[in-house]
Amino acid sequence: VSNLLDLSRIEGGALRPDLDWQDVPAFMEDVRDRVRSVIGLGHHGLTIDLDPGSAVRFPPVRFDYVEIMQVMINLIGND
Repeated sequence: VSNLLDLSRIEGGALRPDLDWQDVPAFMEDVRDRVRSVIGLGHHGLTIDLDPGSAVRFPPVRFDYVEIMQVMINLIGND
C-alpha cells in the first residue's frame, strides 16, 4: 500500500526524488548489508562482483539513494 501511495504521489508531483551523485560500488555494498539485515539471505547467496582493482571504473550516478535502495531490496527480496 505504501508503494502505491508513493507512486500516486510521484505521478501527482507531490513526491520529488532527492537526487544526488552516488558511488555505485559503495551503494551496492550498502544494498548487500541492508538486505542481510532487513530480509536476510536464508539459503540464498548474494554476490556483488565489483573488483576495485579492475580497469573498469564506475562513474558517479545521480539517483535518489533511499528510493533506489528500496527498489533493490524489493527486487532481491522477490523470490
